[in-house]
Amino acid sequence: MEGTDLPETELPVQGDGAKIVATHFAGDHLHMGGALCEVQHPGHQHGADTLSPSPFLDGDTELNPRVKDDYEIIKQKLVPGAVYNYVKQFDASLREYDEVEDSIFYEGLPAGVYLLTLNSDNSNIAEERALLRVSNLRPLWQELPEHRVRIAVVDAVTGQPVAKAKVRLNWFKYRKKVKSETLTCDDRGETIYTYGKEEPTHIYVYTDADKAMAKRTFNYGFTYNPDQDTHQRVNIYTDRTLYRPGQTVHVAAWAYDNDKSIETKAVANEPLTLALYDANSKEVTKKNVTTDDFGMATADFVLPSSGLTGSFSVRATGRYNGSMQITVDEYKRPTFKVEFDKVDKQYAVGDTVEVKGYARSFAGVPVQGALVKATY
Repeated sequence: MEGTDLPETELPVQGDGAKIVATHFAGDHLHMGGALCEVQHPGHQHGADTLSPSPFLDGDTELNPRVKDDYEIIKQKLVPGAVYNYVKQFDASLREYDEVEDSIFYEGLPAGVYLLTLNSDNSNIAEERALLRVSNLRPLWQELPEHRVRIAVVDAVTGQPVAKAKVRLNWFKYRKKVKSETLTCDDRGETIYTYGKEEPTHIYVYTDADKAMAKRTFNYGFTYNPDQDTHQRVNIYTDRTLYRPGQTVHVAAWAYDNDKSIETKAVANEPLTLALYDANSKEVTKKNVTTDDFGMATADFVLPSSGLTGSFSVRATGRYNGSMQITVDEYKRPTFKVEFDKVDKQYAVGDTVEVKGYARSFAGVPVQGALVKATY
């Protein structure tokens, strides 16, 4: 399998920077050459030291860089030259079907819409493209009575309201825009809108300095399904979840009524049957118990010393029912522990990270000649 996956991303302007992760399926030559990830800016002029706004491409654009015709339009809006270039040489030992992951880190960018492209020197792998939106604007909304909605626009970093921000509400049907209305927030960054019978489907907010936020699905509300029934339940507890064959399982069961999902009341003097079932759901043994004044009942079960291991269960039956899974296995307790030195330095993307660890018995004796496997 050959190809790449480059996600579309939306990030705030400020902060330590951005991390973009791309997943690659190694082809015949992808690991021999480099995968070039290029970040280009269609929405800003590229000066010597700064990136200044220019209204070439807004965050609510319908253009898709993966579609050929759309990409041709986007290319016409690009500022010449890439903002950031990154080349990665993959391990030559990678097989065609191996999947590897890499990341790109760069300092925070000014508000705008950026184009990310991922290329390889393997001609069998098509170029991947995605839009990166860098914006500090976030909309919040609250449903009000009589088909009204309260909308607020805030700064994504500080949480402070954005005065006089613009709010564009869109109505889509069958992926086609059928209606659009633009509102202006007050000095508190808020506006109230009455939408009539059909609520908007998408929302997009912007200012003169920041038009890069992606449009968002406009939905809200909640559901309330009142439960008018009283449910009879049993919670089962065991002293552990993992046992060896032949060990004793200590079981406690709590019977209670749950009234309308609001009030819970323990049930006293309730007869229950507690049963132990093996991994094939066959009954091993059972005991009859009665709950005390607190709705509790207990029982002990001795696991079979031989036979099938795996997922066993303890079940309670009667007017009240419940169950719990336990695991039975011939496990061995560890006789050693692994510890690592504390990492006291910072690493950046592309650095080689060195870690040093020690395997010692619980008595403090170093473990020698052990096989070491690392995952990361």
